[in-house]
Amino acid sequence: MKRIMTIDDLYQYFCDKNESVKFDAADNDAGPIVVDVPATFEFDAEALRGMMTTKIKVCHTLLNRNNVYISEENMKSAMGTLKYRPILSYIHRLPNGEYDFFTHNYEIVKGKDGSEKMLYLESQIGCMTADEPYLEYDKDHDKTYVVGFGVIPEEYTRAADIIRRKNGTKVSCELVIESCSYNAKQKYLELGDFYFGGVTLLGANENGTEIQEGMEGSRLDIQDFCHNDIDRKIDDVLQNALNRFSERLEDMMIKKGGCSMEETIVTTETPVAETPVVEEPEVIEEPVVEEVEDEVEVETAENPKHYSINEVGNMVVTYEISHEDISCALFELLYERYGNDFWYVASVYDNRCVFKMNGKYYQCKYSKDGDNIALVGDSEPVFAEFLTQAEVDSLAEMRQNYEAYKSFKEEYEAAEKATVFDRVEYSEIKDQEKFVELRQQYEKYSMDELEAKCNAMLAEHIKASMFDAAQDKPRVVSRKLESGKSKKAQAYSGLFDE
Repeated sequence: MKRIMTIDDLYQYFCDKNESVKFDAADNDAGPIVVDVPATFEFDAEALRGMMTTKIKVCHTLLNRNNVYISEENMKSAMGTLKYRPILSYIHRLPNGEYDFFTHNYEIVKGKDGSEKMLYLESQIGCMTADEPYLEYDKDHDKTYVVGFGVIPEEYTRAADIIRRKNGTKVSCELVIESCSYNAKQKYLELGDFYFGGVTLLGANENGTEIQEGMEGSRLDIQDFCHNDIDRKIDDVLQNALNRFSERLEDMMIKKGGCSMEETIVTTETPVAETPVVEEPEVIEEPVVEEVEDEVEVETAENPKHYSINEVGNMVVTYEISHEDISCALFELLYERYGNDFWYVASVYDNRCVFKMNGKYYQCKYSKDGDNIALVGDSEPVFAEFLTQAEVDSLAEMRQNYEAYKSFKEEYEAAEKATVFDRVEYSEIKDQEKFVELRQQYEKYSMDELEAKCNAMLAEHIKASMFDAAQDKPRVVSRKLESGKSKKAQAYSGLFDE
């Protein structure tokens, strides 16, 4: 299989030959030619749960501005191969901190035998569905496009968030060409037998410069935002829904008659629950518009966090790594640690998370290094309490006064610690270097620690003083002399001594 990066490269190759050429993979040992063709990608608001359903304008028929010609007949033969094809992207971070798609990123890898191989860096972030692709005419561009459907998971990657933020994105489809021909006179390349290899989402390069599409009108648009008359359409949908609700309400009131109050409640509630407002695809589109319009981002240069106001007026904090991404990472890490035990992540904070396992709550800290999340230390139990309103008010008052009490205590302890150095018993060591240094750093120690250190210095000083006094005292040598007095004579000269 011969790889040419874009359809422009293939066209330029035949232009350089400047002669009519016909290519057939069956007659070529290298196999088919693979090229990338820009396409269009749209978001469909009617999504599966947890999946973003997308509508993709892959490529158009006839001659495009790249001088590549695809007949409607050949396009119809190939468009069925779109089903189940991968949706690819290479997500990178822009200089402004936002994440975006790149292009067909690849690198050349040399094998052990010295041969070069092209290694693609895109990863699969979605998949084309089994829905039958079809041709759709675009009056704005006066072209007929091949339209297919794809799904992108809301979790696991940033793809869905990027698409919503950009309200769409450009795409490039990958074609595997089995046969083609080049008309040297008309200067265009006509594709014969080919099939679709996949779809790649396009964005911006490392400098933030938008990557332009090769085909006119090739881009991804969120469907709710790709119409100028969206407000009018929403108003029409809401008005139709209200009219249908009013008709149901009138029928209900006529049928109600003289029923009791209890029957009235039952009769009134039932038609409302059955009102088929959700059956309108346009009604499902409404929350997407409100969500984007109501969110107002406020960014500050000093704070890496991004703040937004949601539709109910609450402030939402979004980090460089979203809490959704962190939650997914923590789920995987906790699964590796605890396996299949019954547990779930209850809350995620800046550097810790709280999860419930076997009826008890636990807290575990985590660290962030770029996009990498790692658990730190062991989990420790945490406890939740159920309080009455009076208890809540009492705790709130205690918390409110806590800082004042804490400040008062710190000031009192600081003043008390400062008086330690003025005590009389430390007067002999007040000029010592260690004592002066301790006095300058007294705020670092508690009252007990200061007294212990001062007493240790004093004891050391006393011991040293006693040793010095013992060294300076003169040595005195004495000897006892016997007196010259004679013993008193005893009567009878000890005759009667035993």
